[in-house]
Amino acid sequence: MSSIVEEIHLVKTDVNANNNKFWVGKLYDDDTLETSWGRVGDKGQAKTYVAGGKRMLDKKRREKERKGYSEIDIVSNTSGHVSGKVIQKESLSKVAKDQIQTKSPETKQLIEYLAQVNVHNILSNTTMTYDAEDGLFKTPLGIVSSATIDEAKDLLEKISVHIIKGDHDGIKIKKLTSQYLMRIPQKVSRRLKVTDVFPDQEALKKQNDILDSLSASLDMVLNAPKTKSTKSQPCDCCVETVFKVKLDIVKTAREISEITKMYEKTLDRGYSCGHLAVKTVYAVELSEMKIKFDSDQKARGTDNIWRLWHGTRASNLLSILKNGLIIPPKNAGYCTGRLYGNGIYFSDQSSKSLNYSYGYWSGKSDNNCFMFLADVNMGTYWNPAARAYDGHTYAKEHGYDSCYARGGNGIVKNNEMIVYSINQVNLIYLIEFAPSAKGRW
Repeated sequence: MSSIVEEIHLVKTDVNANNNKFWVGKLYDDDTLETSWGRVGDKGQAKTYVAGGKRMLDKKRREKERKGYSEIDIVSNTSGHVSGKVIQKESLSKVAKDQIQTKSPETKQLIEYLAQVNVHNILSNTTMTYDAEDGLFKTPLGIVSSATIDEAKDLLEKISVHIIKGDHDGIKIKKLTSQYLMRIPQKVSRRLKVTDVFPDQEALKKQNDILDSLSASLDMVLNAPKTKSTKSQPCDCCVETVFKVKLDIVKTAREISEITKMYEKTLDRGYSCGHLAVKTVYAVELSEMKIKFDSDQKARGTDNIWRLWHGTRASNLLSILKNGLIIPPKNAGYCTGRLYGNGIYFSDQSSKSLNYSYGYWSGKSDNNCFMFLADVNMGTYWNPAARAYDGHTYAKEHGYDSCYARGGNGIVKNNEMIVYSINQVNLIYLIEFAPSAKGRW
């Protein structure tokens, strides 16, 4: 049976010319050349050249490049290898369940649920596909490489500047959109416009979710075994550990009661999330995050640790359990609500954080939602008074470790605590919420 020895993926996207086309060439070891072409997302047409060979493939490539096509770096799994990496035939949920350290079956169920939520969120908001067999998210043309994803993230930041201003028709935004689609191919309308992909700021966030999911797919599923392994499936000692986290259900009544009281103490029933109650509590330990937190605390010489709430959508939880919390790039337009600069935001008022998890701001509520409780090293903090500041710059220039924006200051309704280094945070608990009538505790 013939196998592919070379594969080329070309894309031509031009918003001005209403182009969104692909061309794919596959060369087999018997010199057969298969080509396919059409509009991205459609099946397109195909043609086979018997004994076409390498020379014809290169000729076709040059012809297309002269017409404005560019090659997209697609990961090929035809031979079972990706740049020397062996594809593990495991789904995202299996990788997470195998590697997240836990002793309880309830936690295994939670991990399965979070994997399903992650997949559903991406598929419902994008034109990507998900292959349950190999656990990979794919664009209509295949799996894009890490380098391509990085290029797309840079473009997304530039695009966000225009979308925030409401610029959908300028020459620059059309060019940037074209460049973005040539790296992350997507099916769009027959009359291609910028608004097909970037109608608003919410769309920027969805595209960022696409990039995160593509990146996570590569990280979680394409693990590099050591070369000494000759097995078809590498042994555990040869596979990189993606999840370095312990997660276990908390069953101690006293511990649950303390967290529930902390939640209810600042719960505002008037908020849209006010009907939710604590359902399940999980203890979290991200080893690398804890090590960095302890080291940073010692280096700063400060010991002003606050236990604070941090809300996030369920679809982000697997990523956080893998990477910890992150600070988005300063000019990332898909991140909104950062009144006090580019940092990680917390609150000591549960309703403030839970409203975000619940989906109030996005308009898509979810009764089964989650929050983290974290130890946050506030160190020496400053109060920004009745206006917004670039907190990161101010803190750096004036020797502060964090920002404490008190609610009712004319800018924010609820208290907000912001740190500007991820090393000032250590996640302690993950709490699951549900409507009070169905609450477990």
